[in-house]
Amino acid sequence: MNWSNTIRALKSYRDYVIKFSRANLTRKGMGAHTRLYKTLKGIIGTKYNRDARGRFTGGSIPSLSFFMESYGAFVDQGVKGTQDEDMNRAAKPYKFDKRKTMINLGAVDSFIAKRSIRARGKGGRFAKKNSLKFAIAKFVHQKGIKRSLFFTKPLDKGFKLAASRIADGAADDVTNNIVKDLKIYFHESESKH
Repeated sequence: MNWSNTIRALKSYRDYVIKFSRANLTRKGMGAHTRLYKTLKGIIGTKYNRDARGRFTGGSIPSLSFFMESYGAFVDQGVKGTQDEDMNRAAKPYKFDKRKTMINLGAVDSFIAKRSIRARGKGGRFAKKNSLKFAIAKFVHQKGIKRSLFFTKPLDKGFKLAASRIADGAADDVTNNIVKDLKIYFHESESKH
């Protein structure tokens, strides 16, 4: 079956979500230089119909899948810290483990290097880099990561805008396929008479 109208509507929805998700990342200071920005993509593929036993039953339907760097879910939904007491915020699906002392120091090290962060200790002297890494990692582990919804908001808003277009495209594709099958059927029956 030809799903051209449905695929066109899915492409429009995908482009909307990617465009506004990347714009949200740029506003948060995570622009084109970050891996999250670069790896954010949507792929339109074909999913084949299967029965309850997993066997192919024929036919296919278009599908849309979004992919991003694995930590994108944490940036989008936020992470509850071990001492995060703010109950007014929406529930965060992720949380830091209280048994672990802190987050990955390698991630903090690259964060400090990119932003050229230097801290002064007592007496006005610059603090050692390891002390600064430990302090930032401990703070993030305790307070958590604020949710940004950079991906969720465009995904939901875009779906509200595109749902009717996708449904109309699917309806047009099914109708076109039925008309095509009827033309073939009637041409074959006319040729037999």
